[in-house]
Amino acid sequence: MGFRLGSVSSTTIQNAALPASDTIVLLSPPLNIPLDNVQVQLWWFLQMATGVGGTVIVWKVSRGSVVSGSPLFSGSLTTVASTNVFIVGCQVDTPGAVGGVQYNLSINDNGGGGTAQFGCILAACL
Repeated sequence: MGFRLGSVSSTTIQNAALPASDTIVLLSPPLNIPLDNVQVQLWWFLQMATGVGGTVIVWKVSRGSVVSGSPLFSGSLTTVASTNVFIVGCQVDTPGAVGGVQYNLSINDNGGGGTAQFGCILAACL
């Protein structure tokens, strides 16, 4: 006898305009964790256009529905202004047995004026 652990995903862009400050772009729906030792695997990707002054893109994956949530991973990319960028990532989190946990991807386009075009965030219990 078996059971299936939950997963959630979203392709909804929360904020398409990317200023020169942390801005949530992707937000997962609430995920109910069935056991206290379950790992949550996170997959995400984002296609975006940098602004006219955007040469460094900084991203952060956090637990929670706000920018100031518990950070899990961050990274940066040096790029050329006014260009399309595609970033992807995969992280693991062990949040414990909590109900309704959400994950977010936030972006900081250092020059401002960038635009989030398409993306997805997926959280799955393992």
